[in-house]
Amino acid sequence: MAARSSLNVLVIALLSVVVLGLIFGLVLQDQTLKNAKKFAADMEKAKKDAEAAHELTKKERAELREFITGSIEAVQLANIEDYLTQAVKDLDAKTAGGAVAAVEKKGGNFLDVVASYRAAVARLMLSIEEAGRSGHETNQRAVQREEKHKAEVEALKKQILDRDEELQRVRSEIADMENTKAVQEERLSKQLAEKDDDLTQAVHQLDREKTLSAQRIARLADTINRLQSERIPPKDLAKAAPHGSVLRVADKHLAYIDLGRRDFVRPGLVFQVYEQRGVTRFPKGMVEINRVEDTWSQVTITQSGSELEPIIAGDKIWSPFYRKEQAPRVAIAGDKLATPVLSLDLMKRKLAQAGVTVTPDVDIDTDYVIAVEGYLDSAVYEKARTHAVMILKESEILPYVLQ
Repeated sequence: MAARSSLNVLVIALLSVVVLGLIFGLVLQDQTLKNAKKFAADMEKAKKDAEAAHELTKKERAELREFITGSIEAVQLANIEDYLTQAVKDLDAKTAGGAVAAVEKKGGNFLDVVASYRAAVARLMLSIEEAGRSGHETNQRAVQREEKHKAEVEALKKQILDRDEELQRVRSEIADMENTKAVQEERLSKQLAEKDDDLTQAVHQLDREKTLSAQRIARLADTINRLQSERIPPKDLAKAAPHGSVLRVADKHLAYIDLGRRDFVRPGLVFQVYEQRGVTRFPKGMVEINRVEDTWSQVTITQSGSELEPIIAGDKIWSPFYRKEQAPRVAIAGDKLATPVLSLDLMKRKLAQAGVTVTPDVDIDTDYVIAVEGYLDSAVYEKARTHAVMILKESEILPYVLQ
């Protein structure tokens, strides 16, 4: 619909420009024609004024002829002098007639009349000559102006005819454009109808795919929830395999374990001593290596068990700071320690001093995660549960750090 509206606006704008141009041209032609008509009217008036002056001259000549000859019949101006001369002769012979006789009867002096009429005839002839020349020149100019006017009128007529032809051509082009517009509108309407059908089908298909996707997402969410509920629970210290055993107890402060130099133990390494009863682990105390031999080490009992549960040969030992192949890698879940005697940064330094590598996140080489306050909201803790990494509580790790 937007494309068809844009095409309609473009066609209407083009037609408006063409029509405005034609109207402007016709207005200019009409103004030029009006000017030509006014010029022709002025020329016609000048011609009529010249004709009126000519008629007045003819009238004056006729009156003069009638006065001299007694008749209004046309007499050549050149013969008027002869009439006057003959009238003088007739006056001398007392035989003058016509106008001369009329003057005599009135008691006038015909000689004075003749003299005045001679002067009048001279003036008249001069006036006639000048009027003739002026009239001829005026006629020439009028003829030239009329010819020029006719030429201009013909040119205007030709321009008007050309404009009419151009107008007809433009009208024909407009008609063709209207036909083209109608054809294009019909084609666009058909295309839009097809696009609407395609869009309707696409929307229907999209809705169908959205529904199927929502169903798949729901199934996947159910699967994820099920897998999360079935994933391997986190390992804790109770499920850790022992690193070694107590060989014998010398006294309440000294004992020996079955880990030596070949097992990569070192003096100062702290182990927990516990008794394994089925799946239950019973802690008995803590020992620290003070002497290392090839296959065994001497340890100091730093924390002893109760008198009813003393450390004896066969008890198991385990340490988060010991790993036979390489230094253990740990991550910390949470933001602070619960104990006031140790800060999180200090604990990290002590772990580093004990040979432990502290990492910011859990990876495939992480041996265990230490859970301190805020660990439940930690991504490290969630990732440790997902990957079944051993999780040690703050209380379990403190005995090793505070030795």
